[in-house]
Amino acid sequence: EENADQLLSKVSRYKNSSLFVMANGFLRKGGEKISVRNIDEALNILKKHYKYIFLDLDPNDEAVEKELIRLSDYVFIVMNSMISSLEKLKAFIEIMYEGKNIKLILNKYEQKNVEKLEEIQAFLGREITWIIPKNFMATGTALNNSKTLKEVAPNLDIVQAYIQLAKNIIGREKL
Repeated sequence: EENADQLLSKVSRYKNSSLFVMANGFLRKGGEKISVRNIDEALNILKKHYKYIFLDLDPNDEAVEKELIRLSDYVFIVMNSMISSLEKLKAFIEIMYEGKNIKLILNKYEQKNVEKLEEIQAFLGREITWIIPKNFMATGTALNNSKTLKEVAPNLDIVQAYIQLAKNIIGREKL
């Protein structure tokens, strides 16, 4: 019960939305990281209160990352199209995600470059699940003004791509 209260006390509502965020939620008192042994307990607590749980993993804690991946229904990997990143990603997928339901999200992509998309998919041996278009101006404006992309420019293709991705993830449409 104490662990549940401690964990849930770190969850807060984002603005006036239905999104709840837990920054550094898997840290124990004094900044100590959660152990692999306690991950299952923490996720079970969160599952009792929330329908969807998205975790942004710390790539520096391989044991915790492997356990969270093992317990996940889906693994979303946000990637870019730089060849050095793709080579690392391909090796990483083969080692860490064997047999998992992986969804690849290509970020900062230039829509006009269809051939490159086909090359990336062929190189990885996997289909790209979703594409987020490149728009440094809009993202920079949003970040610099502490606003969401939707608040800055709701009709841009990048905003619509994020909205459609969210709808797909929560099951309103097929992913």
